[in-house]
Amino acid sequence: WTRSIESGQPYDIELRQRGAEGVYRWFHVQGLPVRDEEGSILRWCVLQTDIDERKLTEEALRESECELRQLVDSVPGMIAVANAKGESEYVNKRALDYLDTTAEGFRDRPMDTVHPDDQEALRNEWMRCNELGQPLDLVHRVRRFDGVYRWVHVRGEPLLDERGRIVRWYYVFTDIDDQKKAEEALRESECELRQIIDSVPG
Repeated sequence: WTRSIESGQPYDIELRQRGAEGVYRWFHVQGLPVRDEEGSILRWCVLQTDIDERKLTEEALRESECELRQLVDSVPGMIAVANAKGESEYVNKRALDYLDTTAEGFRDRPMDTVHPDDQEALRNEWMRCNELGQPLDLVHRVRRFDGVYRWVHVRGEPLLDERGRIVRWYYVFTDIDDQKKAEEALRESECELRQIIDSVPG
């Protein structure tokens, strides 16, 4: 108010005011100077709008978003959300720690952590699923925080609007590298066993 009085500029502020019942409520207060022909301020016109319900709703929404973020971050899995263009909107903390990146880095360079040999296949499969509106189910390699490429299983579910158009993608990434190695070791063991049996004279 003092700044506006000194400068003659309109003011716009949100503040709490105590009503007749003694309860403080939030108000949006706007002040506009009325000037004479020489430009001198004659009076101020002030509009006060009760926005207490809106402020309470905003606060409840912030708390809800905070609780949801904490819940998603505590899930024992890597989760990401992207828009219909494939641009990242959210990545949970477990995924960021695993990939050793930031939310901004993941958004600006989503393919940086994907193995170079797997990038084209991932991109083509996403484009196919996005065009058809089908879930994505793919296994590819990503670079972990220690620089080692590991196999991950990616499942993506599209969120459709009332017209059937994709508005958002929800992804879950699962590290299956140990499982892949166990399967490969099993295949090699079976192959060796087969060779041994085939070499037995009888």
